[in-house]
Amino acid sequence: EFVVLLPGVGLKAAEKIAGAIAEAIHDLRIPHAASVADGYLTVSQGVATISGAHPKSVSLLDGADRCLYEAKRGGRNQWRSSDLDNVAYAASR
Repeated sequence: EFVVLLPGVGLKAAEKIAGAIAEAIHDLRIPHAASVADGYLTVSQGVATISGAHPKSVSLLDGADRCLYEAKRGGRNQWRSSDLDNVAYAASR
């Protein structure tokens, strides 16, 4: 697992970046025989955004991690996102 921090980036832009990351990895066509999602390496991503005004009790990393595991449970090779200010979820493949 790794983290990409994007200060000042909103949910829609973060989702666009998640899509670009997934596309770039897909385009590499790295064989992965054990993959349950595809015969090639894929990426499951959790995307979370939060404004500086949000209460500190909400963890950005925890939100992204929750989204990541939703994506994995959803079949992998996809992302899930959440705006922790609004607790809105989205999904994409």
